[in-house]
Amino acid sequence: MNKINCLCFFIGPLLVAPFCVATRAADYPEKPLRVVVEFPAGGATDVVARRVGNKLRERLGQQVVVDNRAGAGGLIAHEFVARAPADGYTLLMASTALASARYLHRKLAYDPAADFAPVALIADWGAIVVIHPSIPSKTLAEFVTFVKARPGEMTYSSAGNGTWPHLAQEMFNARAGIKMVHVPYKGAAPALQDVLGGFIHTKIDSYVTSMPHIKTGKLRALGVTTAERMVQAPDIPTVAEQGYAGYAAAIWAGLMAPKNTPRDVIAKLDTGVTAAVKDREVNAQLVGDGVRPVGGGVAELDRVFKSELALWGKVIRDIGSSRRSNVIRAWVCSRAAALADKALNVAGLVLMIVSDAEGERLRRCAVGFEQILLKAVGKQAYRPVVAAKECAIPGFRCKVP
Repeated sequence: MNKINCLCFFIGPLLVAPFCVATRAADYPEKPLRVVVEFPAGGATDVVARRVGNKLRERLGQQVVVDNRAGAGGLIAHEFVARAPADGYTLLMASTALASARYLHRKLAYDPAADFAPVALIADWGAIVVIHPSIPSKTLAEFVTFVKARPGEMTYSSAGNGTWPHLAQEMFNARAGIKMVHVPYKGAAPALQDVLGGFIHTKIDSYVTSMPHIKTGKLRALGVTTAERMVQAPDIPTVAEQGYAGYAAAIWAGLMAPKNTPRDVIAKLDTGVTAAVKDREVNAQLVGDGVRPVGGGVAELDRVFKSELALWGKVIRDIGSSRRSNVIRAWVCSRAAALADKALNVAGLVLMIVSDAEGERLRRCAVGFEQILLKAVGKQAYRPVVAAKECAIPGFRCKVP
């Protein structure tokens, strides 16, 4: 009897465990879900998470909480979800940032390809190549010719080194055979603001933020980065159809779970997300946000993710091998430009309270400071601050010779 009892003690839990797991999967979800977003609230990825999350709540009968864990290009969000329990209650609204992270950072606390389980593909969206209207180019081909005639002088901005607009621009530069100076900013908003102000020549920007300025003539659209024309802007041709066949760059958004999440749980999430994307109301909202609803299950997201790993891996390796010096140069540019901007603005304020003689002396000092910067970092590095713009100093027009 003792032997039988001991045998039951050890074998019993093994026999019961599968039924317990099945029961938990059938009852899922029993509490609110957390969807972690890689970027701050208000961005396209965040909007997608909230649109789909609201409809998913109706289908699953539990709250879906969007948790914005921005920072480090998405690494904070990725690591948080990778270390979360594999129970289906902590999910990642993954994007292109997850695919590129593997190649942008030498050491990661997680493996983008192995530590996540695909759940469902939701949407993708491209961007618009915009230039400041002072540039005479009317088409992308004309702009490429314009840039080639000014090697090392033309600038483009992005939300930071390694961000999707940076990589998409570099991919186009390689296709077109052009070189431009990359000026990274701490966010998309200031990067666009300096294009609007004429400090930066071009940028690859989202439909939502650039289209209002395109309509008012403050920006000129040259092409969209997607493989097909955008539904929201059908009159703007794609980059590919303007002589750069094969060029296509889009950001995607899909739901990922920590690895080893039960298959039944993933299947339930997949069904709910797919239904949410197909919902007419959600579909219309996403289109209005400049997003293309895609929809697709585990297999489709897995295919897209593997394809993106290969694409951005090549782009990043190419950037690293051919333009390492530009990373250092961009760092110097951004800091020199910020220093010059502050100095010239302070000089302008001082001129308001000093005599004409003192003001003239200060103006000459500012001119000398400008020349020092030009010699130190080069014309193209200083151009973002002084390119044909009125400085804060009255009567002093800052022009790069």
